Amino acid sequence: MPRIPTGIESLDLALSGGIPSGSLVLLVGESGAGKSEFCYTVTANVNSMREDPSLLPAGFDLILPERIWYATFSRSEEGVLSDVRGKFSEDFYERFTRGTFFREFLTVPSRLTSFQEWVAGVISDGGHIKLRREVFSSLARFLEREGPGTMVVFHTLTDFSMLFRKGEEMEFVSFLQSLREICREWNVTVLSILASGIFSQDVEALIVSNADGVFSFEVQGGELARRTMFSCKRMRGTTVSPEPFELTVTPDGVELTRLRTLAGR
Repeated sequence: MPRIPTGIESLDLALSGGIPSGSLVLLVGESGAGKSEFCYTVTANVNSMREDPSLLPAGFDLILPERIWYATFSRSEEGVLSDVRGKFSEDFYERFTRGTFFREFLTVPSRLTSFQEWVAGVISDGGHIKLRREVFSSLARFLEREGPGTMVVFHTLTDFSMLFRKGEEMEFVSFLQSLREICREWNVTVLSILASGIFSQDVEALIVSNADGVFSFEVQGGELARRTMFSCKRMRGTTVSPEPFELTVTPDGVELTRLRTLAGR
């Protein structure tokens, strides 16, 4: 099974080269735990490896996506690029923008102050069911036309999940099941950012079970001893170690270090 390298050496070694092509991967964790920064790093690294194949890890069956798409639901292209520029170096920003494309699937009216305000209004009017069907239909057409052989980052799946009221959780699970089938059928690799705690533990466990891979992000410690832990809970066709990594955000991207490596210093 060909794999897409993340360009993060420690993770690619743990995943036998990278993420299996045509997989649906969830990035689950609390806000501020590094999920977006991880996606930005993978994007910049893949763009660099596409331009310079000598950067590819040796010894694995690898493939690179033809391009990377960001499918956004509440943030504009300008908002994402501003976030990247504010968190990383100028060189990183340039690597991120090369070969990266954007498609917005929800547009908040300019008269409203927030995405949450807009969603609340749509739900109160009862228009959320029609809207999410329209979004999924647009997504399906987009993935069929542009998706094959590419990587798509859902930035974020959390935003789309807000269109599902309490009692409609199984509809969200059905959406993920359909999305996973699309990934397999059309060879689209999807990274989806999902904040933890939105759904009950039982529903979240069901959501996670319908993904091909799951990356977990967890913030530990207080303000003075805060650190972020990253772990791969599972990955299609891969035997993964439960041992976590410590995640560090640097100007040149996310770094992942095994805890045993840190302990041996």
